[in-house]
Amino acid sequence: MNKVLIASTNLHLIDSLIIKNQFNDNFHLVFIGKKNSFYKNIKTEFKSYLYLEENKNGKKITLRIKNSNKLLNFIKNLNPNEIIVGNDRKIETSILIKNYTNTIYSYMDDGLHSYILEKQHLFKYTFLEKFLKQIIYKNTLVLPKFIGCEKYIKNAYLFKPEFANRCLKNKNLIKLNINLLKVNIDLDIPKFKKLILLPHPKFITPKILEKIKKYIDKDTAIKLHPRDENKYFDIITLDKEIPLEVLLLQIDKKTKIYGYKTTAILIAKWLGFDVYNFGEDKFMQKNGIKVID
Repeated sequence: MNKVLIASTNLHLIDSLIIKNQFNDNFHLVFIGKKNSFYKNIKTEFKSYLYLEENKNGKKITLRIKNSNKLLNFIKNLNPNEIIVGNDRKIETSILIKNYTNTIYSYMDDGLHSYILEKQHLFKYTFLEKFLKQIIYKNTLVLPKFIGCEKYIKNAYLFKPEFANRCLKNKNLIKLNINLLKVNIDLDIPKFKKLILLPHPKFITPKILEKIKKYIDKDTAIKLHPRDENKYFDIITLDKEIPLEVLLLQIDKKTKIYGYKTTAILIAKWLGFDVYNFGEDKFMQKNGIKVID
């Protein structure tokens, strides 16, 4: 049976690799995003693969329309019995779901929002926004208020299904076995005893930076969020393009992991590390992550 995995983040690529290893089917991979060494390294693990570039010279709309046509043709040729998506709000995926109905759609773990619903503005992802996007992209599409929660999603592949958010918990929940994550990538990693994982730059404040500063010493490394272009501390800064999950598989399990408002520390905890969160968070505490308040 043919099944297609549609990834748009490194976490989705990790999900895809685990799903392929966990279930004995013919899995095909689609990656919509910035091409990186991790994608290049794992793509041949799948029956076939399709890469769709996320942005090119600022011409996002034209590129997304072309991508959508390529994706639809790819899917039609495969005729899969299941398509597993990481983000059903992504334009290419959104157009596919509305225009290809000859299959089952499922959701793969997108991180923190699989467990805690996004805080949405009242006027975000409305009928009007959907109408405008259909004009812009010259096609019908879906625009879910919360990713993975609409009726067309039948299954949800999660690392922690017991903590699924209030809409995903009504799906057919399938537990992902993180121990099946096998990646062979040679990384030149400096030695450190503490690793601080910074969140998306929108969550970084002077107050948080001051709190983090107290835990930095000569044995500390920092990993920025992939979207962050700043350098906050003059210490070891790891390549932000290295997928965290791959990094965690190659460092000493005795390394202490620190973070704030990021899925990254959840993954670290699930992989067996001693993890600390800069701030009180009930969900993090449920997962055994210690609080630094």
